Amino acid sequence: MAGGHLGGPEVVLDPGNAGADTHDLDFHLHRRVIEINDCVLALRRYRQASVRDAAAAEVARRGTADTPEGDAEVEAAVIAAAVNAKRAGLPLDGDEAPPAAGTRSRKGDLPAETAWLLLVADAYARHPAPENAGAAS
Repeated sequence: MAGGHLGGPEVVLDPGNAGADTHDLDFHLHRRVIEINDCVLALRRYRQASVRDAAAAEVARRGTADTPEGDAEVEAAVIAAAVNAKRAGLPLDGDEAPPAAGTRSRKGDLPAETAWLLLVADAYARHPAPENAGAAS
């Protein structure tokens, strides 16, 4: 789930003088987190509440609702469907899904945001969106 691939190639920070800070891992991590979050924002108009609701119901059925892992699975499903909808040029069908659970509490907390994005990336990789994700429901 690399930054520029979710929202499109237009959402990539200017690399600037990349060679100057090759050993500053916090700097590079911070940039990557910003890029990923910018991509999620760029997908905002494709985030469907119906996808979120279906994913939340599945997470609840498995007993992982209201856990970080369950929340990450819901967010991964919403992102995957949004990516598919954007690629297909589909407009939002229905209500827009709100930001993921805990978004405000993680704001400005690089370790917490990194841990969250790792959970979402893991869920995204384990549960690819169905072929019809993002299609009109």
